[in-house]
Amino acid sequence: MKLLAIDPGLISGYAFWNKDSQRCLPLSAGLIKAGKPKLSWQERILLLANAVCKRLDMRGHPDLVLIERPEFYGVVRPEDRGKLFMLIGVLIQAISRYGVPVELIGVNEWKGQLPKKVVEQRIENVMSENGCLTAYKKLEAKNDAIDAIGIGLWYMGYLK
Repeated sequence: MKLLAIDPGLISGYAFWNKDSQRCLPLSAGLIKAGKPKLSWQERILLLANAVCKRLDMRGHPDLVLIERPEFYGVVRPEDRGKLFMLIGVLIQAISRYGVPVELIGVNEWKGQLPKKVVEQRIENVMSENGCLTAYKKLEAKNDAIDAIGIGLWYMGYLK
């Protein structure tokens, strides 16, 4: 089973696994950027959706795509919430053209309210326990890509 996890944003993190390989290490992980800030919001999310689709074409279509469903704490501008949910909708629409199912995974489902540093350490512990730490450190896994890796590891049962 091929699995793609996405942490959505104007800079979206992704991680891609072949779950049948029984390895916790993703085949690839990194960031997908949504064009230059000079572009309109709508242009940027369409560019991001196209970039995600290119990843699907390059790696072969996954059997499942996981997208983090955001949960907001504190003061967040309503237009920022709207934009993020619009982005998620566009991603779901773009991915559905490939016939690939999409599952939304809530932040509280996979990591609760743990700080990023704690999540990073938990992921490193999983990689270390499974003999993948050296290879993991070579991945372009920073910021949003770390959450995408965490979502995939949670789904596969490595993070509890």
